[in-house]
Amino acid sequence: MNVEMKRFTLMDMFPSFAGPEELDSRQIALLELCAQIGVPFPAERNKAYGNWWHSLHEIGHWAVKSDWYIDYSRYLIDELHTTWGSLDIPAGTVKGVDRDIHLPKIGRYVGGNDVIPEVGLYIDPTPGEHETRVWSLQVIEKMGWEHPFSDNTKSVFKGDHFFHKPASARVWATPQVGSPKILQKMERWGLNVPNGQFRPTDSFALPFPTPVTHLEMAENMDAIYQHCEERGLTNDERDYWLSFLQWRWSDRDLVERSQRVHLA
Repeated sequence: MNVEMKRFTLMDMFPSFAGPEELDSRQIALLELCAQIGVPFPAERNKAYGNWWHSLHEIGHWAVKSDWYIDYSRYLIDELHTTWGSLDIPAGTVKGVDRDIHLPKIGRYVGGNDVIPEVGLYIDPTPGEHETRVWSLQVIEKMGWEHPFSDNTKSVFKGDHFFHKPASARVWATPQVGSPKILQKMERWGLNVPNGQFRPTDSFALPFPTPVTHLEMAENMDAIYQHCEERGLTNDERDYWLSFLQWRWSDRDLVERSQRVHLA
């Protein structure tokens, strides 16, 4: 059965803003990027987090993950639910955007603290925070945008009242772009933003994409480690992590998740 996709309005993507007059052309460019690379856009409810550079960082958390990782994350974490639809933005709606924009398929999820793909691994060998930071800085360079510091020229509180914190400065530290360790990991996953490769290129299939037991979750973890050439867990680590998985996702919860998928 064909299900008609939702038709988004521009402000569906920016629910914390009063109207298009508050938006930046870079925010629209990020909508286009999300549609291009197949990752959803974070619709932030907190206006302070809806600026372009915070959205870019959140998008990066999705972009550096492989599709199989994102699919598994959505299976396990309800907050990652994504609504897909189309979006039309007439020319002149946003200052600096002088052309009609038609996005036939774009995803939207409700952004928030740590609403990013996560599959519950004791050690996660896939691209993470550091790769997300470099990915975001590389996108800024590729787009020809200025560093986020430029949005704080009048006051450290301008643009985002959190940006004066050292944590934000660390996230956007430009020396990270030259880190051999981070770049090697990005290369291993096929990430090459300067050459237009925004997403990983690895191919992998989980043995249990919709696990119904914690042992199946553990087998998925073992398969991921083997795929990533990561060491396996010690007996103590494995016992501890199984106890966490059992606490976080009950037997009933896993069965209900599997049933929802198969009935969809």
